[in-house]
Amino acid sequence: MTLADATLSGMRRLPLFFVLLTTLNCSGFRAADADGALSEASTKDVLDSSQDTQADTLPDTPAAPHDEPCLELWTESTGEGACAGRRVVEIAKGVLDSSDVAIAVTSENRRVVIAYQNYLWADEAKLHLTSFGVEPGAAITRRELEGLSVVRMGDAFDLAPSVAGDTVHLMRADLESSTNGEITYQSVDGETLQLGNASLLANDVSAKTKVGVFEANNGEIFGLYYNDLNGTIYWRRRIAADQGWSAATTVTGLSNVDGIGAGHFALARQHNGLPALVYTFTVSDGSQPRYLQFNGSDWAIPKTVDSVFGEAYGGYAATLAIIGTRRVVAHISLTEVFALRLAEWEGVDDVPKISVLDEGPVSDPERPAHDLALAKDNYGLLHLVLIDPGKHYPDTSSGSLDYWRQHTVDGATRWIRDVIMKDVANGMGRSWVDLQVDGGGKPHIAFYNGTTGQVLYVTRDDRL
Repeated sequence: MTLADATLSGMRRLPLFFVLLTTLNCSGFRAADADGALSEASTKDVLDSSQDTQADTLPDTPAAPHDEPCLELWTESTGEGACAGRRVVEIAKGVLDSSDVAIAVTSENRRVVIAYQNYLWADEAKLHLTSFGVEPGAAITRRELEGLSVVRMGDAFDLAPSVAGDTVHLMRADLESSTNGEITYQSVDGETLQLGNASLLANDVSAKTKVGVFEANNGEIFGLYYNDLNGTIYWRRRIAADQGWSAATTVTGLSNVDGIGAGHFALARQHNGLPALVYTFTVSDGSQPRYLQFNGSDWAIPKTVDSVFGEAYGGYAATLAIIGTRRVVAHISLTEVFALRLAEWEGVDDVPKISVLDEGPVSDPERPAHDLALAKDNYGLLHLVLIDPGKHYPDTSSGSLDYWRQHTVDGATRWIRDVIMKDVANGMGRSWVDLQVDGGGKPHIAFYNGTTGQVLYVTRDDRL
C-alpha cells in the first residue's frame, strides 16, 4: 500500500495512527558521473579520481566492511549485487512545502524520528513528527503539532537524540507573523511521540531564524539559535532536567544579515562529548565557513576553515563531523559553478587541508537550492548526502539526491557516490535532506522532495 499523509483540515490536531512502511517500486538505472553523463563506469571513475584522505588514527578502530558503488538509482534498484539492501520508504506525500527536514535515531531501541513541515497555504503551516523502528515493515506513529495563536508552526526546527534511552530533543521556532515568533524546546518520546513540558528559549524572532539542539555526553542540553534581527547566534544550556536554562549568551555574530546563507549553522560532537559548530560567516561581498567549539564554559574564538573571499560565496549549507581530533567541514562554494569542498584539520592552529569532492553548474548563484549533511561512523569513515539541483539527466528536469561515503582500498580512504533519486530540484519547491549514521555504517536519511511533495526515509539494510 502507498502511505498517505493525514488529511489536513482546520486547526484541529489529528489523532495518532499507525500505518505500515512500504518500499518504493524498483527497476534498474545506472548512476551518473560528475557531469551527468550515464556510464556503468561512472561511479568507478569518481572513486578512482577522488583524492586519498588520511584515515582516522583512533585506537581500536574496527575494520570497515566491504563496500562498492550501486550503479542504479536507489529508488529504482533491483536490490541485487552491489545494490542489495537499499531501501527507500515513502513517509508522507502531498506535502505542499517544508522549511526543512530533520532526523534523529534513538540510542536504546533505535527508533527513527523524522520532523517535517507542511504548509496549508502561504501563511499557515504545521509541524509533523513521525516515529518507527529501523527494521523493514515497521509501523509508523504520527503526530501533528499546531498552536492556538501560532500561524506557522515549526518554521525552523531541529532534532537530536539523547545519549541514552529513547528520548529525542526538539527545538523549533513558531511564528505568528514573518517578524514575530518564539523558540521553544521540548523532549519527545521516541516511540509514542509524547511531548514533554515546553521551555521558552527566545521570543521576538523572525522567519529567518535558525535553531539547533544538542545533548552532551554528560546529559547537558544545548539550545542554539540565530536571530536575524541583530545577526547573532545565541546559546542556552540546561544542566539537568530539574533545573532551568541559562540566560541567552552570544556565540558569535555576522556582518551581513542579508548575505547568502546567513544564519546557517550545524552542530557536531567533539571527542570530549561537548558541542562544536560550523556556521556561515557573511560580510557585504562574500561568505565563508567558520568553526567554533565549546570549551566547557564558553565558545572559543572562531576559526576560518576555508577562505574563499574574493573568489566565491563559501560556507553555504556547511556541515561538520569530528572523528577523534580530526575535524571535517563540508560546504558549498558558489560562483558560476558550485563546488562541494572539504576542509580537514586536527590541531587548533593547523591550516586545514582543502579538497573538492564534486562540482557542477549553478542556475542562479544568488538563490542556491543545494542542501548538505555530513556524519561519521565507528570505522572513522565519513558519510555525506547532497541535494545537487545542477545535475541533469536525459529523462528528468534536473537535480539529484546523492549519497557519498568513504571506504578503504589498500589502506587508502576513498569516496563512493551513489545516486538515490533524480528530478529533485526542478524549481517547484526547495528540497531538504538530513542524515544520521549508526556506528556500524548504516545511514538514516530523511529527505523532503520539493518537486514531488514526498517525505522519504532512505537507508541500507546490509549495514547494522
